[in-house]
Amino acid sequence: MKKNIISLSLILLGLFVFAACDDVEGELYQGEDNKVSFVASTTNLDMTGDYLKVPIGRTSTDGSLSVPVTLTSTLPGYTDAFKIAGDATFAPGEGKAYVNIDYSNYASVDPSSLTLTANGFDVDVSLGFPFQLNIQESMVSPAKKGTAEITALSQLEFESAGTGSINGSWNGPIENVKYEKAKGVDAYKVIAPHSNYNIAFMIASDGVTVNFPKQVIDTHPSYGLVSMEVESAEYVASANAVVVTVSGYTVSAGTFGS
Repeated sequence: MKKNIISLSLILLGLFVFAACDDVEGELYQGEDNKVSFVASTTNLDMTGDYLKVPIGRTSTDGSLSVPVTLTSTLPGYTDAFKIAGDATFAPGEGKAYVNIDYSNYASVDPSSLTLTANGFDVDVSLGFPFQLNIQESMVSPAKKGTAEITALSQLEFESAGTGSINGSWNGPIENVKYEKAKGVDAYKVIAPHSNYNIAFMIASDGVTVNFPKQVIDTHPSYGLVSMEVESAEYVASANAVVVTVSGYTVSAGTFGS
């Protein structure tokens, strides 16, 4: 086990998921009329526009059809923060409709995850808010996709926040490392601490827990990209530092350093 300590001089006291996808899993069964299924069982959606729009398909295109959909979550406040804006309605002749989800109150709940999307040497960072959509069983088509796992994503904007230091097992002590803070959230980017790659983490609302996803930190001359896997991470206010316990480093040839 190894520990990296990231000391941030101006810190205020902030799952590794890639880009959004519509994970289409086969054709809808063309049989009994007015049966429906979600197009994808798992979908990540950026919170842009007035609503999140989740597609569903039906087994025929005759007439119109309204489909009630429910939203559930085990996380506190999520069913108040995310609301379904009415039934999904198929117009005559249409085989696809959308479940519209109002997310205007999402800032009232804590995000469940920090999601990272590789963007060259940088990472695009979003807050993740997962919930589940459900179609009543009697209306589900033989495709049997009556449930969809949705993650709503809110991309963060960062601005310069100062410099700090890193003392870790990968490259030893490093001084004057630049970092950035997200607007309105205790999420941070450390700028190229080991090579050209930026890394990101978030201090949770409890002021202690740190969400530190697995992410690329360097390029090994023989093995290629190196990702750091974190066992645990916490913010220590007395030291003004984030303490990261590293479980290992992963390359294409396997894992080392654990």
